[in-house]
Amino acid sequence: MRPLSIALFTDTFLHDPNGVASSLVLLRRELARRGHAVVVVAPSLPGRPPMEPGVVRVPSVPYPCYRTQRLAWPVGDVLPPGVDIVHAHTPFGVGLAAARVARRRQIPLVATVHVDYASYLHYVPGLAPLDRWLGLLPRLMRLVYGPADLLLSPS
Repeated sequence: MRPLSIALFTDTFLHDPNGVASSLVLLRRELARRGHAVVVVAPSLPGRPPMEPGVVRVPSVPYPCYRTQRLAWPVGDVLPPGVDIVHAHTPFGVGLAAARVARRRQIPLVATVHVDYASYLHYVPGLAPLDRWLGLLPRLMRLVYGPADLLLSPS
């Protein structure tokens, strides 16, 4: 197989020590070891440069109910030319952008579900009421995971 250019879209990366960030670090390392070019699209962080090698930081704001978490919404197509595959690791802002970029560029979208969001939602301050009132979670899941060419759910 020829080397591919792969974009990993995530809401959490190297600023938040958790399972998703750890999985992405390992995935990025293994893909690079196999000869693939990998770029990570992640939220901007206070005190971090906007561009890091292999990382595209997109505008973000603190999540009002959970100050250590960032909410990002990339505007426009943030990827360099030549990306072969887009891989979403969240159904939220950055994941929606991943689905949009893949659709616009007509390239495959892979999505990974890292969290059982329906069971986890009540732990995230502010999200449970929104989900009850707006049916937020099912809509987001369909927008990102519905058009995916491949859906992975390791947990």
